[in-house]
Amino acid sequence: MAGTGGKRPGSGRPRGAKSAHPKSAVAREVAKKALRAEVTPLDVMLKAMRNALSKDDLAAAHGFAKDAAPYIHPKLIAQKTEHSGPNDGPVEIEHSFGLRVFEGGRPLEPKD
Repeated sequence: MAGTGGKRPGSGRPRGAKSAHPKSAVAREVAKKALRAEVTPLDVMLKAMRNALSKDDLAAAHGFAKDAAPYIHPKLIAQKTEHSGPNDGPVEIEHSFGLRVFEGGRPLEPKD
């Protein structure tokens, strides 16, 4: 069983060679046409969503919106950050809250 699996010299697609897979050639051609027409798949999804909304078809509009959302609104991720003040000391934070009190639709002047 020796000699099976793993990296072997001369195996695989040569460096720089284009994929001979027919679907990738079709995909490249579609992408070139889209670039020439200056229309992206996102543009198509948004147009279809707006068209569905104009016809009050909320179910279809929801589907298009759901598909387009990741391209417009990226997912937020939690990040751990550490902050330090001067000379790696604590960070000083000052808070000032400007509250305005209204009476009868007009702001009251602050009392000292």
